[in-house]
Amino acid sequence: MSIKAAYGALTAEQKQIIAEKKAEVKKPIGEIIPMLVQLAAFEKEAARVRGRSGCGFFLAVVAVPVLAIITGNGVLPPFIGWPLVLIDLALTVFVATVYFRTRSVDLSANLGAVAVPVLVMFRDDIDAAAPVEIRLDLRKPMADAKKVRQSEPYKHGVYKKIVDVFYEDAWLAASAVLRDGNRLALSVTDTIRKRSKTKTMGGKTKTKLQTAKRTEIDVDLTVKSKRFTIEPPPGATVKEGDGKRTVSVRKRTRSKNLTPIPPNEIIDVVTGLYSAVRPAQ
Repeated sequence: MSIKAAYGALTAEQKQIIAEKKAEVKKPIGEIIPMLVQLAAFEKEAARVRGRSGCGFFLAVVAVPVLAIITGNGVLPPFIGWPLVLIDLALTVFVATVYFRTRSVDLSANLGAVAVPVLVMFRDDIDAAAPVEIRLDLRKPMADAKKVRQSEPYKHGVYKKIVDVFYEDAWLAASAVLRDGNRLALSVTDTIRKRSKTKTMGGKTKTKLQTAKRTEIDVDLTVKSKRFTIEPPPGATVKEGDGKRTVSVRKRTRSKNLTPIPPNEIIDVVTGLYSAVRPAQ
């Protein structure tokens, strides 16, 4: 299926999510997962086309002056060389159009790499009739709107200018009623530091870019006190009221790149917390 046909197969809601790069959905889990799976598949195909068209654009741009030079020098006969130049120019415009169109529908890799696998993992544990509330921010992690602060330039060692820019990407929040009547809520927030380091050696100025990411996974499990007990794990916070007990845990992970976290980082927190739930005596 072509990327155009794949886009045409999307619903109006899915197209709106792509356009806004955000999703706020309240539907049964059986409706949410197919919708997000199709979106993730579309993004994967768009990324493939985007990568190929980007390479094609580079090659086509390089070929234009090469063809013009060898035609002008008589290596190629004019009746062959100049039509080839025109064809290559047309090809350049075409692949550039494809690249920029697919770039405009670029969604965060967190959708297919993390959000979908986590939802699929817990699908059978969620009440099929109750609506699941989910919010996804599918803009790029270092989108301008996610910038929260920037340091003043400072020096360290051989680097005469270092600037740190920080971004906050609260890209996932979800809440669902489980089959046993308890409620699960989770959220994931990435704090990203982009560091620019500039040094001058041998009369040459070089700038090095580094990224680091800290991920905070927050999970809240609310159980009905009359029906269930839950032993809070170390470091958890507990809130009680209205016949319910809510246990909250937070896990932090760190990485030196922007690669999405493994889904198991979230799955393990949830399953670890839920394993402490027992029927009330």
